[in-house]
Amino acid sequence: TEEPEAQGGLMQGLAEKIVFGDLDRSCLVLPMLLSGACDGADVTFGEMALAHQHRFVHFLGPGDLEWTAEKAREKQSHGFEHVAQELLEGAVVSEAFDKAAMSRVLGSQRT
Repeated sequence: TEEPEAQGGLMQGLAEKIVFGDLDRSCLVLPMLLSGACDGADVTFGEMALAHQHRFVHFLGPGDLEWTAEKAREKQSHGFEHVAQELLEGAVVSEAFDKAAMSRVLGSQRT
């Protein structure tokens, strides 16, 4: 059986590679769970990933660590990836949110 560290964390900068399109997917070991370490489904899916030797990453933005589930902090923290505020507020992510919002908001709700 693999060590938990090998099952969780994958590579530094995974979030940046995804956002900027620099991710070489051939380097990833699949299947893989991408999640957020919240209590409930995120932690349960993390437990299932570990139980079945799947990879997982819990992406955490600034200030998110204090809101992660206790179980995730105790047994899944090796899969935490801390995402920088600069990345979350950068042009690429902001444009993606704007595009998603425009496609999901009713025309009458737009200002």
